[in-house]
Amino acid sequence: GPPFLFVRADRKQVKILLDEIVYLESMKDYVRFVTEKGKITTKQSITYFEEHLPPDRFFRVHRSFIVSKEKITAWSAEGLELGAVHIPIGRQYKQLVEKEMQR
Repeated sequence: GPPFLFVRADRKQVKILLDEIVYLESMKDYVRFVTEKGKITTKQSITYFEEHLPPDRFFRVHRSFIVSKEKITAWSAEGLELGAVHIPIGRQYKQLVEKEMQR
């Protein structure tokens, strides 16, 4: 697929480069993309993006978070670090994350 996606924000379609995505955070009916350039919020479910982001590059680690694998700088059973950011691992995602990180 293409190295980007368009998301609706501020009544327009905004291009987000996959390389720049650090993580996605679900906030009720919205998803916030945290990128290297800033934050973009779109009205959509996190499950939608879980299905549409390339699974070799992104994975869900919590019901509220999807992270970019290449941005992970450290991890433990408690959570993942993406630079200075700490992301929790949801209980039902623990085994998946451990398997993914031990590839």
